[in-house]
Amino acid sequence: MVPLNDLNRSDVVHTRIVAGLETSRISLVACPKGAHTGPMDNDALRIARLHRMVEAGLPRAIRMGAGLSVQQVAASLGVARVQVWRWESGYAFPRTVQALAYLRLLDALMAGDSHAS
Repeated sequence: MVPLNDLNRSDVVHTRIVAGLETSRISLVACPKGAHTGPMDNDALRIARLHRMVEAGLPRAIRMGAGLSVQQVAASLGVARVQVWRWESGYAFPRTVQALAYLRLLDALMAGDSHAS
């Protein structure tokens, strides 16, 4: 990756969001023309999206709108009930694999999939 200040406007095709999981920071990084964006880039975008959802309080609203308890969500993700509560409250953030599974569950619940849990 190339720092933004080392690129000309004509070199930049797009920017992508990269989530810094340890600090919960989100930053924009420039990708020069021809740069490949692979599966890790997609995961970073998804994780950044989950961060924004948590900040807006959406996971709890989505879960409650679907009529699910914290225990049901925890069981479907294979984690403790308190972990889901911490994620929803913003006190903690799931690790990458758990974050992606949690986002898939939330997306399914938003789409109205009754078999998501």
